[in-house]
Amino acid sequence: SELDGENPKVLEPLVELYLEAGELNRAAPLVQGMVTQLEKARKMKPLARALFRLGQLAEAQGDADEAMSAYERARKADATFASNLVALAQLQVTRELWTEAQDVLRALLLQRQLTDEERVQVFYLNGLARLNAGDERKAKDMFTRALDVNAEHAESKAALERLG
Repeated sequence: SELDGENPKVLEPLVELYLEAGELNRAAPLVQGMVTQLEKARKMKPLARALFRLGQLAEAQGDADEAMSAYERARKADATFASNLVALAQLQVTRELWTEAQDVLRALLLQRQLTDEERVQVFYLNGLARLNAGDERKAKDMFTRALDVNAEHAESKAALERLG
């Protein structure tokens, strides 16, 4: 598009508007343009955010492989960007990549800048990964910790009930 070379700070509000309107096909090339610009400029933190957005777009369009690739690239650009790590771990758990998910989730347990919603998700996903690794005690602990943050988290409640 004619905006590909624009400053990412200018494009971000436009991308947000397209996303709010459900115009994923219009947002994607703008985000890809931002990624290209930020890669050239070697601006890693903004690059991680743009790659995260690209991953979200790919997921919304049903392309889990492309989403995984974008989230992994974002992780390489900024290994501390919590929202990206949560999305990556979620996709890894969905794909039953338990070992990879545990690595990401372990890093996330140390994160300070998680929202409550992200923290609940991290504990829940950690519980699933631990359960799959055969550590029922640690899984229960993770589900309980999720409920400590949000007592109404249905998935964690259900998981604890199944475990007894």
